[in-house]
Amino acid sequence: MKKNFLKVMCLTMALACMPVPAMAATNSESVSAVETDAESVEPRADVIYYVHTTVNGVKMHRLWNETKGVWVGHWTECDCK
Repeated sequence: MKKNFLKVMCLTMALACMPVPAMAATNSESVSAVETDAESVEPRADVIYYVHTTVNGVKMHRLWNETKGVWVGHWTECDCK
């Protein structure tokens, strides 16, 4: 039993000490594909538009940021036709 344990330990130590060749994780094709994707990124502006309503006969408007889903500013009277 002790001999088997000693053999297993020696084999494990021998395998643990063996050098393993390192391979590159990427090749030139995948790097160029990443560079192409990075060049195609375009910054985009928020989509903001006016929302109109009538309160007690007074026409009012307020800005709505569609991209973020939030109101911008306060309700103000407008000269809308």
